[in-house]
Amino acid sequence: MHDPAEAAADGKIDLVPMIDCVMLLLLFFILTTKFTADEKQLAALLPTNQGQGIPSETPPVIPPKDINLVVTPTGISRGLKEVDYQHTWNEIARLRGRTPPAAALRIGGSDPLLLDGSMLSSPDKAAVQRQVDAIHAYVAQELAAREEAGDRTVQSPVHIHCFSGLSWGYALVIYDAVRAYEAQYQPTTNRTTSVLADGQRTVSFAPPRLRNHTVNGSGRELWELTNLQ
Repeated sequence: MHDPAEAAADGKIDLVPMIDCVMLLLLFFILTTKFTADEKQLAALLPTNQGQGIPSETPPVIPPKDINLVVTPTGISRGLKEVDYQHTWNEIARLRGRTPPAAALRIGGSDPLLLDGSMLSSPDKAAVQRQVDAIHAYVAQELAAREEAGDRTVQSPVHIHCFSGLSWGYALVIYDAVRAYEAQYQPTTNRTTSVLADGQRTVSFAPPRLRNHTVNGSGRELWELTNLQ
């Protein structure tokens, strides 16, 4: 049995009487409180705007996918081994002599555009211009199909790859085609410039994979280029 005298002698505070009083007071107010009629009719001024809410999940930020413009010799297909690419290029180099090999321009998985190997050195300016116009049209069509919503800075970066055994004149013509495509999104005052203006998509030349090109070191390079997406 609880003895308050013993609890006081031990130096402890007896909380039982206080808890009993609190419970009695609480019960008293619950049973005796009455609301008047006016208090029942008071209108509660609650906000009616529910707001826009908070999305349950924040959408992930997806980095832009690079666009690779790849120039390789014609007759090079995917799915081969490095040694097969090496053998194919050896045959091309043996048969071409001094004639520049024909090339193919490819963007992603699209059908390639065949390029005349002698277009950069032909004395026929009209023929050269037709080839350049074809490159411009092909690049414009493929880039337009890959346009993203938003300004130019969120567009996918463009990387130009050119096989080391080919003339880098191809890469320069392709860069000019990309610049011409981007010019339509630039202010009128900047359309005559020879470089991309600020606020445009990123365009870069991929460095040659073989600094000193040799016929016997091309299999790996062709394997990498043909497998670029």
